[in-house]
Amino acid sequence: HWFFSTAPTYNLVDCWSSSVEARRTGTDPEAVQQRYLAELGDLEFYDGAQLFDHRMEAYRHTAREVLRPAPLSVAREAVVGWAKLLLGPGQRTLDLWLRNPQRGGRWWAIPYGLALAAQVVLGIWGAMRLGRAVVLPAALVAYFVATGGFPTTSSRFRYPIVPELAILAVAGVVGTARPPSAEATERRS
Repeated sequence: HWFFSTAPTYNLVDCWSSSVEARRTGTDPEAVQQRYLAELGDLEFYDGAQLFDHRMEAYRHTAREVLRPAPLSVAREAVVGWAKLLLGPGQRTLDLWLRNPQRGGRWWAIPYGLALAAQVVLGIWGAMRLGRAVVLPAALVAYFVATGGFPTTSSRFRYPIVPELAILAVAGVVGTARPPSAEATERRS
């Protein structure tokens, strides 16, 4: 008996379901989280495969029961996650573990976010300029955005995106530079 990772299932219940349930009932998210932990048990510690399977199914059932009636909340958080992955200054990792994320007061967050936004815009421009040659880098960026922006993941997926976005951004910068006109080339000759 083996498993790859319990983190996505745990995050769906511990963070997402507890937040949605707390919002719905008007209670504190940490109180809901503690109630879930008491009811469902911990996924990190268990005796045997049967107890592990039982707890995983209980976690999945709870996530389905709480999140299925709130699809807009899940969709909104997924979009926010994708935006934070591409434009946020590396705080997506911590957001998963915070019940009430606070805005950071760091001075570098705004310029860094703007630089990431410029890189994304130039990357899109570069992707349009490269045509068929963009298939591999664009597919990799799309893969990492899709897998790294969902609520159960974190910004550790930003790092594989950076080289591909940089390639596309350079193509975008090169695309904005005008080639020298024929007259200027002849005058130099």
